[in-house]
Amino acid sequence: MSKRILITAGIFIVGITSFNLLNNPFLFDSSREKVEELESLNTIEESILKKLMVKLHKKYVGVDVKTTPNKELVIQVVGDEGYLKSVKMDMEFIAEGVIKNTVLEDYIVVFERWDWIGDTDEMINKEHQFILKTLMKGLRNYQVVDQISIDTQQIIIVHTSIKDSDKNARKVALEIEEKANEILHSEELNSVSNSKTFKIKVKMNGKVIN
Repeated sequence: MSKRILITAGIFIVGITSFNLLNNPFLFDSSREKVEELESLNTIEESILKKLMVKLHKKYVGVDVKTTPNKELVIQVVGDEGYLKSVKMDMEFIAEGVIKNTVLEDYIVVFERWDWIGDTDEMINKEHQFILKTLMKGLRNYQVVDQISIDTQQIIIVHTSIKDSDKNARKVALEIEEKANEILHSEELNSVSNSKTFKIKVKMNGKVIN
């Protein structure tokens, strides 16, 4: 008798559980929907940041943007404090116009200054700045170029956001290298005596590929 009661109770519990699951499909889908929602937000955010980069690159070189978990939109600017101060208001105006009525509307715009080089020699700094500014200008059509730095006196590194999974990743990286070398040997840099002695290195996934 007790055995029959246990079997009946088990069938009853299974039936109730199945009924609840069938009538609550979100128990199956909620976690998946959360992941899809997060991926969708990330995609939207990336699209907004790309749009902002395009806007900024029409007027400026040596600029990058990112967001933080603290709801900050960070604009990173290559140059000294004086240059940052001179462009800050205009860049902030551009950024606020792009993020208006978007998921980033409540983000606070903040600025970070990048150092092009750490060399203390003023004349070398000026020459290097001129080289880097010319390269950034010449490579601005490549949206994957994040920044350019001088690692040593003879090596210039082009930092990119290219990933191994990107289609034609290596081809694009090599195109950037070729274009950078063309710029180094252009008439625009003839005034820099040793510009043609620099070697171009391209970084992809944080690693030099050439």
